Amino acid sequence: MYKVFVTGLGGCGVGEGIAKALIMNNYEVFGGNNEPFFPSMPKLTTPFVLPSATSPEYLAKLVDICKTHQIKAVYPGSEIETKVLSRDRKALLAESIQPMVNRPEIITTFQDSWSTFKTLKQFDFVHVPDTFLPENINHALQSSSFPFIIKPVFGHGSQNIHIVENEQELSFVLDVMAKNNIPVVIQKVVGRQDQEYTVGVFSDKDGRVISKIAMKRRMIAGATLTAHIDGYVEIEDYCARVAVALGSRGPLNIQLRKVGNEFFIFEINPRFSGTTPFRAMVGINEPDMMYRNSILGEALPPASYEKNKIIMRMFHEVMIDKKDILR
Repeated sequence: MYKVFVTGLGGCGVGEGIAKALIMNNYEVFGGNNEPFFPSMPKLTTPFVLPSATSPEYLAKLVDICKTHQIKAVYPGSEIETKVLSRDRKALLAESIQPMVNRPEIITTFQDSWSTFKTLKQFDFVHVPDTFLPENINHALQSSSFPFIIKPVFGHGSQNIHIVENEQELSFVLDVMAKNNIPVVIQKVVGRQDQEYTVGVFSDKDGRVISKIAMKRRMIAGATLTAHIDGYVEIEDYCARVAVALGSRGPLNIQLRKVGNEFFIFEINPRFSGTTPFRAMVGINEPDMMYRNSILGEALPPASYEKNKIIMRMFHEVMIDKKDILR
């Protein structure tokens, strides 16, 4: 049984999804969060409370846990920890610990909404909704039309995202964001939510696409509640082409809308997704594939998955004794 560590296990988010996928394949999963309350605790071999990812003690604590328990791989379960583990990649590798992340250049580029737009515009075959900075608002109003979506340059989930329908709403939201020192981009809303897909493309350490899976989803508050997995081959092939063009290594999650015969990419997350366990349930276990390729050195064959499936996400409750809360 292989030992792994998963961070960011609070809030029923990405970290918990990674842990679920690994547990499906019988990994011994250690995990942590920066507070003692996290719902995944009962599922883990050993839970740990970590310092904040921005703390100077974070990396040393993580290394200490991994060396003590002979853990060779760390999976980040949050946006900030993806950034930190990518930044400190060399320090971790020096301790024989592999951060399970994409290339640092990919992470830096696609954790920035403006950089995402500029990068994707370089490729003739990629369509991106018109995107502007606030200082170019007059140009935006002249060259495009409402509605717009205003989102942070450095975003996290659905936080601080606003759809505006007119100039009054646009001015109000931009003013609020500026007062709170939140840099934003303004992006044309293209298509409808029922035309939206989330697509996972996993590439091995040599850049070969191993898996590609598109899901049509229904969302509430930024979280996928229902996913339809029907073999959207055209969308999957398109996103695989994008991953290769970008030089992706590891997980890449692409959000797009299909309008007519064109695909408009509005977001790319260079990490494991909140729908990671959905994919694992139908045969695309990306955390497992990354371990086998990066740690065990296995050459991975192209992966396939079960089609004509609907996966629904349901919440569950966990009760623990106060004495069991980690300090």
